[in-house]
Amino acid sequence: MQSRRPIIAVVLLLITTLLGACVPAMGESAPPPDNPAAPAVAPVEPVVEAVPPPPPPRSVTEQPFTPFADVEGVTLYHPAARVERVGFHEANHDGARPMVTLATTVSPMTLESRNRGTGSRTAADIVADPAGEIRSPVTGTVIRGGSYILYCNTRDYYVVIEPDERPGWEVKVLH
Repeated sequence: MQSRRPIIAVVLLLITTLLGACVPAMGESAPPPDNPAAPAVAPVEPVVEAVPPPPPPRSVTEQPFTPFADVEGVTLYHPAARVERVGFHEANHDGARPMVTLATTVSPMTLESRNRGTGSRTAADIVADPAGEIRSPVTGTVIRGGSYILYCNTRDYYVVIEPDERPGWEVKVLH
């Protein structure tokens, strides 16, 4: 979205410039018409549309490999060094366990219900630097991985990790 804002601003500036060249400034009268028999034209005030303020600057936290949640003794870590937000939501897996947010969680929030019937903090979306390194959120053994179709049209990938802290459990990492 940020890449579109300069284009909109340029378009608004061009419109303002054109109006300024064609329409008298506020409080000025229009120049006399070339035809003296033409009716007098009342001054026209330019239409100035409000430009929305720019969004607040995005806050990205540079942090070491710090934890963001605990799930019944399994500690989950931020998967990147640069994280903007952790958004908790409902998992689409009935066996998902609730996550307990930790004090070190970067900008935690709970997203609106997805009507999945699981707890509101049984999954987490983590906004991280796309150019940065992505790490496993848990120490363990990769037991499977593969691809699937996301939202009916996009190939996406997943990995499933058995955490060292809880053998037999699975931590699923998507996207």
